Amino acid sequence: MSLHAIAHLHGLLVEGVARGAAARGLNIGGFQLRANLQDMAILWVIVLAPLAVWLVKLWMDRREATQRREDARAFAIDVAVTLSRSIQLCDSVRASIQTTGPPPRDTVEAALASLDLSRRKLRGYLGRRIPLHELIPLAAAAEESLTDGCQAMLTLNGASSPAAEPDPTYASRLQAVRAELQSVADRLRGLEPDLGRALAKVEAGLAIAD
Repeated sequence: MSLHAIAHLHGLLVEGVARGAAARGLNIGGFQLRANLQDMAILWVIVLAPLAVWLVKLWMDRREATQRREDARAFAIDVAVTLSRSIQLCDSVRASIQTTGPPPRDTVEAALASLDLSRRKLRGYLGRRIPLHELIPLAAAAEESLTDGCQAMLTLNGASSPAAEPDPTYASRLQAVRAELQSVADRLRGLEPDLGRALAKVEAGLAIAD
């Protein structure tokens, strides 16, 4: 039975009670209920049905809100961990370039694989419904920065083994990669305060997007 029908029937019941019951039974919209156990059971079902429906709806709404909050919290924490790991990775490779030159090829390839995995994870999140509006631009900005980081790693991968012949552009390419990795790390680091505020909002139980 629909909520509208239950409300209408409940209104008829209230109207019937207000008018009083005749000796033959209670009249609800032309329907006679006689004073026996079966009729009283029907009466109580009619009276309590709206309350039961409301309680079920309230429980479902609270359960959905809890699930949205848990999803938002898990997403925010996952993005925070991704940013932290990517920042450390970019800083480590940048420091290596600055002090000892480009890391070994296998190290660069591992760093590239890690950044690419983080980038694809964020891209996958952006393809789904994100449960907190504040996280959408943060995830998009992080994904864009990680894409730039991957490109820098690809460039570094090509420069990790300098040619036998002197290459006048080799040093400048390394410095360009180092500067790009610094930029990527700074941009990712700049997202952390907003991400922290979004996570605090989730932890405080504030409204989560439907």
